[in-house]
Amino acid sequence: MISYAFNFCFCNVFSITFDALIFIQNLKILKDMRKAIYLLFICIIVLTACQNQKNTSTVTASYENSDALVAAAKEVITEISIDDFKTIYDGEDYFIIVDVRTVEEYDAGYIPGAVCVPRGVLEFKIGKEEVWDELGLYIPEKTDHIILNCRSGGRSALAAKSLMELGYENVKSLEGGYNAWLEKYPDLIEKIIVEDTGYVEVPTNAQAAGGC
Repeated sequence: MISYAFNFCFCNVFSITFDALIFIQNLKILKDMRKAIYLLFICIIVLTACQNQKNTSTVTASYENSDALVAAAKEVITEISIDDFKTIYDGEDYFIIVDVRTVEEYDAGYIPGAVCVPRGVLEFKIGKEEVWDELGLYIPEKTDHIILNCRSGGRSALAAKSLMELGYENVKSLEGGYNAWLEKYPDLIEKIIVEDTGYVEVPTNAQAAGGC
């Protein structure tokens, strides 16, 4: 009888202990699940914030006018002064001077050695070998020294920013453009001559449409 009571008590104690262990284990699992849910919730918040940041960073900036657009471009590009450019021009280091004005403007007068690739097609032609073959030049490498000029420095600044975005690492915009060069070196220019008509002159409407 005593043995039976002992066995009964032992079994009950064992059963209660086992149930308690299962309960504790369930509590641990529940705690772990809560922790996992909490971590998952944190991850969702972080991923959502990153996505929102990405969407914000891809929003195109807007500007009040073209002057503001050019000013913003000049904050991220490198401009080169006429004097510094003249030093490079007279030196022996390799560089490429690209005139991004219209063909009509270029024909009327350009810096000797400059090649004309208008800004409207520059991004499409800069990396095409056939374009440079026609000009008798090697296609520019991404590390080549490229100097851009326009009429007064606005279009070349925008063009420089575009080339930088295409991965060109050593691009500069000529400060003041062709006008500044012409003012300082009026005898150091070339013009395209049309048969029997002398030098080409830029029409008034072409100047107005050409931008800066």
